[in-house]
Amino acid sequence: MKIPSQFWQNVRGIILVATAFWFCAETGAAFTVTSSADDGGANTLRSAIAGAALDPNIQFALPSGSTIMLTKGELLISMNMTITGPGATNLSIVNTNGRVFHIPTGVVTISGLTMTGHYKAPNGANGTIGHLDGYPGTGAFGGGILDESPDLLVVSNCFMINCWANGGNGGDAFNGESCSGPSLGNGGDGGYASGGALCHTTGDLILQGCTFLNNDVWAGNGGMGHDGGKGGNAGVVNEPLFANGAGAGGGAVEVEYGSATFSLINCTFFYNYASGGHGGQGGNGWTNCIGAPSAGGAGGASGTASGGAIYVIQGCNNCGNIACRGLDSCTVYYNWCQPHNGGPGGAGFANGAPGAAGNPGTAYGCGLFFENVGCLKMDNTIIAGSWASGGFVPVGPDVYVAGGGNITSLGWNFIGDATGSGGHWAITDTTFALTILPAANLLSPSVTPR
Repeated sequence: MKIPSQFWQNVRGIILVATAFWFCAETGAAFTVTSSADDGGANTLRSAIAGAALDPNIQFALPSGSTIMLTKGELLISMNMTITGPGATNLSIVNTNGRVFHIPTGVVTISGLTMTGHYKAPNGANGTIGHLDGYPGTGAFGGGILDESPDLLVVSNCFMINCWANGGNGGDAFNGESCSGPSLGNGGDGGYASGGALCHTTGDLILQGCTFLNNDVWAGNGGMGHDGGKGGNAGVVNEPLFANGAGAGGGAVEVEYGSATFSLINCTFFYNYASGGHGGQGGNGWTNCIGAPSAGGAGGASGTASGGAIYVIQGCNNCGNIACRGLDSCTVYYNWCQPHNGGPGGAGFANGAPGAAGNPGTAYGCGLFFENVGCLKMDNTIIAGSWASGGFVPVGPDVYVAGGGNITSLGWNFIGDATGSGGHWAITDTTFALTILPAANLLSPSVTPR
């Protein structure tokens, strides 16, 4: 008898989940971190990760309330590893100049930690006399964790708080002046930004019992044009949905590519946001020596702001895979998007025409944005109270589905405003416009937008 391929898909998913938890409990002796320093010395977390070939299980024996402040850069994990913290309220790992973890490969399990990371991508260089245009900024991926592993990442019972990923700003055009002719240069485009707390690019992902609070992504701003040159667009990336100014996606989490296992279970997302970045200012008209009229350059487009909490580019490869649970028993509340107006056009010279302002950004799915293809399951989940700042009205306020994405509801979901979600809801779901509650006063004094 031929066994259906669906059976093997389910078996693979079960094995992946079981492997993660077996690996945590059964793989050799543990390295115990007893120092909160980050000098690479004995008994530090950095030395534990560097020596993980001998002890792939890492645990901690530090005073409650300790903080490991990373001063030597992000922690690079390139092999199978389990990091078991003492509880998210007992130990924090903070990097104010980069990510906390970068995972190129390996089956990795992280639990019981609070993580805060700040990743700023490099800005583009300004133009030169030999290259008048400004150079583009670099994209930023994952403020707290960047997971590029083709294997499995499990993060459980963790807090990811105040993480951010900022795209690099585009460089300004060369600003040299000449009477012999204009030095017309365009501003460089700003870089895209994704996954303020966590950016997952490939492989399998399980997030369970985690809280994501006040994380954000901010697209790089466009650079300034010169002598009638155009301002750079904000947050540019090769995304088919947004041809001009892709912006930023996933204030807390971005999942870029489809996987066999993609599960967010019993997680909370509150007050995370995505900011699309500002378009660059168009260059003023050429100040020529003969007083001839010269037009100003157009302003750059502002980037879109999508998925204030969660941005999923591609869902599960197989919706029938029982290990791929999508959003299960999650609360996604009061997350927001921050689009901006386009860059101003440059002023004309000697009655020359001013440049046109750049296109403004748009807010999409400020709770959840689901793009492209694949399946995204949703079960017993609340997504509500999402909003956009600056007078912008979001398209699909709480949930927006673009491209060929397909939300598969398993029922008992509460969606505050399902406009733009594509109507993929079950009879047991509740979908209606929900008035935003004054939840901001629930934030602690230390939790404020940047």
